[in-house]
Amino acid sequence: MPIRTPHYHLALLALCTALFISGCGPERQVAATSIDDLSIRLSTFHRQPSQENFRIILTSLNRFDGNQELRANASLIASFVLAATEKYDLTIEGAAESLPLKRFRAADRTAFNTWLDDSSASPEKNDVLWMAFFCTGEERYLDRLMAVAFINASRSDNKTTVIDLAGSSAQWSYKSNAAQWPEVLRHAERLAAGGNTFAAECVAYAREHLEKQQP
Repeated sequence: MPIRTPHYHLALLALCTALFISGCGPERQVAATSIDDLSIRLSTFHRQPSQENFRIILTSLNRFDGNQELRANASLIASFVLAATEKYDLTIEGAAESLPLKRFRAADRTAFNTWLDDSSASPEKNDVLWMAFFCTGEERYLDRLMAVAFINASRSDNKTTVIDLAGSSAQWSYKSNAAQWPEVLRHAERLAAGGNTFAAECVAYAREHLEKQQP
């Protein structure tokens, strides 16, 4: 819960290098210790949404600010920062500068939240919905993604290609994340029990790919 979704979890794995800094006395982690560490911290932030974990993520963003993949997805990462500060009242005070933080500071929060809550659909919005879910753990974002997966292209108002891409990316990413993350799988299981056939397909896929499961 975690760069561009539905590929953000995989893309994020290509972002970073290891960093571990020791202080006086016991070692104190100040940034991601590995590529997997940063990826998992973003994807599971909702499990332990502390200022300390947030600080580690912000420090990592500064450390790898020159990475072109990170810079290309700075706005998406800024949406994570926005969700974290709004949901948990966390602060960026004292954080070293990075392009995602610059985007966060320059963002029009009202316009962003209006866009996120409106009925439009796109692969880019799917990315942000996944980022919001992994940050907050709120299932309303999973509900939105499930709904997008079944958008009727005939109601696209001459935007069939964008709508189709939104639906296909939502389907792919939901199925993939159901296989990886127990929170998403539990959501799929509840929907499947209620008769949602796509959710049942995702549950079956997850059970067939146990090797993909994350802690």
